[in-house]
Amino acid sequence: ESVGLVTGDATITFLGSGALEFGGVLNIDFDADKISCGYCKRAHCRPGDNLLTHLREVNSSLSAAGPVRGEDYDRGRFHLRQLICPECGGMVDVEVAFEGAPRSLTKIGIEGT
Repeated sequence: ESVGLVTGDATITFLGSGALEFGGVLNIDFDADKISCGYCKRAHCRPGDNLLTHLREVNSSLSAAGPVRGEDYDRGRFHLRQLICPECGGMVDVEVAFEGAPRSLTKIGIEGT
């Protein structure tokens, strides 16, 4: 089940010009002033907005990553944070998170083409 994100001080914003595809999961178009899902094309927000507030999150155990992955982590204190599109459920990002730790801060400056 997906939930709204608790972002704290964390931000994911994009700075730049032109248009680019980010890892096949996001389309960032600075000229059209929008970030959209790479799967379903849903418009999430503007490049300068905090993308985190426009996504959903699925938290799961490390075993969801498959065999061998994450086996070095203490399973009682770590989990997977999966950021997904609220429309189609397409995965935008995933991270191994320490229970109770704040989310990382990100500001990406990219020159598009």
